[in-house]
Amino acid sequence: MTHDPSNPAGPPDDGLPRRPGPEPGPVSESLPGHRPPRTPGASPPPSDPVPGPVRKRPGIRVRVRTRFRRRRGVSLVDFLLYLTLAAVVLAGAVLAYNNVDNRQKRLQTTQLVNEVYAAVTDLHRNGASYGTSSLIDTLEAAKMIPSKGRRSATDDKGGTTISIVTPFGEGVTVAGDGNTFTITIGEMSEANCIDLVSNYADQDSDESSLSTIAVGSSDLTMPASLSDITAACDDDEDVELTFR
Repeated sequence: MTHDPSNPAGPPDDGLPRRPGPEPGPVSESLPGHRPPRTPGASPPPSDPVPGPVRKRPGIRVRVRTRFRRRRGVSLVDFLLYLTLAAVVLAGAVLAYNNVDNRQKRLQTTQLVNEVYAAVTDLHRNGASYGTSSLIDTLEAAKMIPSKGRRSATDDKGGTTISIVTPFGEGVTVAGDGNTFTITIGEMSEANCIDLVSNYADQDSDESSLSTIAVGSSDLTMPASLSDITAACDDDEDVELTFR
């Protein structure tokens, strides 16, 4: 194998047949990374840009924050709406419970008056006079005060005082007046007064044991209408039921 020293850039002459083709030429200036030779006095060629970190577009970040804040605001509105609805439902439930509880207490008040009336008439079933004083001590001695209304308290002298109260805490007194006795419920509310009196005012005084009904300073003519009862009842009024 021979080599032509006059052609150092050419391939060595190894004596093998070669396919005709273009002769290799100088390196192309368009190849990547190739820089042309610098001419003295000329400005240096611009350097290749160095890749840096990718910067996020500020517009995208702003839009993301805006959507987040908007979504958070809607969630707060929803929470306040749910809280308001829950408060309304709770208030309705409490009101309904109070209405049911008040109706139950009014029914118990009427039952208490009926039981006191039955106890007094049972003690005087032989036609004896009811006397002219309180009958509570007589009922207590006979152990005939309804348990649902009986209250005991210690007075200043260390003694025990027995009283009768309604489920609403309204005081009840029972006093004789010869051939009649009166059950008084003190300082009733308007609603309680209307409910209690309505249970008795439809009776005819000539045909029942109930003689008179007084609300405050007003005497009702029996049987009394609901409008008469409503006009007579007011807050903190005493209701007196007089029986024969």
